[in-house]
Amino acid sequence: MPPLCQGGALASIVFCCNPETKECAFLDTALKRLGISKSKFISVMKKHSFKIGDYDLAFAPSLEQEDPERDKALMSAKMSLTSFLKYKFDILQELIPKEKMDYAFKNVVVKQYALQILDIESRKVIRALAFGDLQFFVVTEIFDEHKLKKKLLGKLEKTEYVAARLPPELLKRMDRAVEEGLAKSRSDLIRKALVFYLSSVEKPQLGTMLNKFKT
Repeated sequence: MPPLCQGGALASIVFCCNPETKECAFLDTALKRLGISKSKFISVMKKHSFKIGDYDLAFAPSLEQEDPERDKALMSAKMSLTSFLKYKFDILQELIPKEKMDYAFKNVVVKQYALQILDIESRKVIRALAFGDLQFFVVTEIFDEHKLKKKLLGKLEKTEYVAARLPPELLKRMDRAVEEGLAKSRSDLIRKALVFYLSSVEKPQLGTMLNKFKT
């Protein structure tokens, strides 16, 4: 599941940073929509605190984010990826009432936008990618028009297109997964499914497996 600030469902609040040390408008909005006070969020997270040294797995990010400290903590605790996700889901079940769980998995705070911004002072038009909720944006990338085409071509050169025919029922399940925020698109879901499957078959080291979740 993507982190909340990168388009993840409301349920991804269990992967958020500690609001006592890092304020986040996206987390505030998500908690408000779920009817959870910030004090309750902090209290439940701390109740499930799992510290390895100074690192607390309760506030560890999603597996889709690189975090060497989380990886080291998981290895030190001898906690598998499955156990880590179950640990996070246990926290989620205490945070979110059962009747709101479906809502939490199907709705997001943040969406990705392509922006065209006018710098009033210089009259320059800036094109960028950003995550936000129409009230607050975090710009993730600014495009240089001269380099944009070259950059896109570079991305295409680093990947290969693979076609596959799938039964209608499997496509319906894929689309439901995308709607629930488990992936950004069909292609993204297929890539993640392959990473999980191949990682399971090849049995790589934990750090290597986690690095493959980079998006």
